[in-house]
Amino acid sequence: MASALGVVSLAIGLIVVTVVVVRNPHLASALLTGFALRAALAVVDDTVYRLPGQDDSFRFDHFAYYWARNGALGTLEYVSTGAELYTWVISLFYAVFDRSRLMMQGVNVLFGTLVILNVARLAETLAHSRRAAIRASWLVALFPSLIYFSAVLLREVAVTYPLTLAILLFAQWQQQRRILQMLGALIAVGISMAFHSGMAAVLLIGGIWLVGRWLRQIATGETKRLGRSTLALVGGIGIIGVVFSTGFGLDKFQQVASGDMVELARTQENYATGRAVYLADLHPETPVDLAWQTPIRLIYFLFAPFPWMLRSTADAIGLIDSLLFLALFWQVWMGRSLLASRRDALLVLAAFGALAVTFAIGVSNYGTAHRHRNKMLPILVGAAVALHEMRRRPVGRRDTQSRHRRSDAGLARQDV
Repeated sequence: MASALGVVSLAIGLIVVTVVVVRNPHLASALLTGFALRAALAVVDDTVYRLPGQDDSFRFDHFAYYWARNGALGTLEYVSTGAELYTWVISLFYAVFDRSRLMMQGVNVLFGTLVILNVARLAETLAHSRRAAIRASWLVALFPSLIYFSAVLLREVAVTYPLTLAILLFAQWQQQRRILQMLGALIAVGISMAFHSGMAAVLLIGGIWLVGRWLRQIATGETKRLGRSTLALVGGIGIIGVVFSTGFGLDKFQQVASGDMVELARTQENYATGRAVYLADLHPETPVDLAWQTPIRLIYFLFAPFPWMLRSTADAIGLIDSLLFLALFWQVWMGRSLLASRRDALLVLAAFGALAVTFAIGVSNYGTAHRHRNKMLPILVGAAVALHEMRRRPVGRRDTQSRHRRSDAGLARQDV
């Protein structure tokens, strides 16, 4: 039964991807390839060889099976946020159908494939280019770590899919000012936060951005879209107010916000274990220490392991991932001059930066860092590919294929 449920899950995923492909034929090859690679790795993991680095997956599977013992209604007592929410989702599937790791891996494969679509649309939205969408889709489809995390029983996809959707909608809002885009973005961020509290950094940046944009419109007398901006601001403040009043998704921020450096240092020490540890003795005692240590932690978080840290084959694979990450950063750096006039791209990178700082402060192990930065990697891919494409040709020129897309009518009204 477990194997049959897994096959059905993957088959349903293929049907959904096929429907998406029909509506996005220019992304067909990347989407189908991405799905095939993820599905194949999931089958290998379930039937041939259990892939390494999945300690949490056994906990998810074990507790989900235990929670499902009293049926679907019985799982409701375990509803929570964070890792427990992902466990509860699995338990609900187990209660309704049966215990099957491959079934849940099939769900991850589907949404991991749909991340490809989100990033492709993000690159096209920013660069006004279908060519950028195709390049971004192939990068996400073939990026080794993204394939891995889409195939195993871990919660990365549950965090990443709504996150990439939120960033896409934020970028579209910056261009078109449609209320549903902002509402959808805030809802998507909320879902992502429900699975991992670190995503609250995106909500914070979004709130700051809304306030800044609204004040700029007031100061410059720009009234054309002021009504929409005001509605979005009111809605955003309402949601942020609820989050701060309830503490939902803010546990990653509480130590820093309260100035409790002792507790923060203890958290860093808890992560500073194992072979992959870094900066084990670098802990803040005062807010000033936190300020100067954060850039150092950020560099290690984003690019470790470095060549001098290699101890095993796993480290060598991690180094390849870090080099690919560095190549994306280089593309962003080369396109930095465009950011002054491209606020949509700047917003995307601001969200990425907020997430990077949030995770970097609490992580002292490049194995853990690898998992966390892959939650944000698709955002970086979309921005880097778009900036590369914009450097190659003026923003005002759209490639022939994109000119025929109905969405270009809105994209042409880029707000700068």
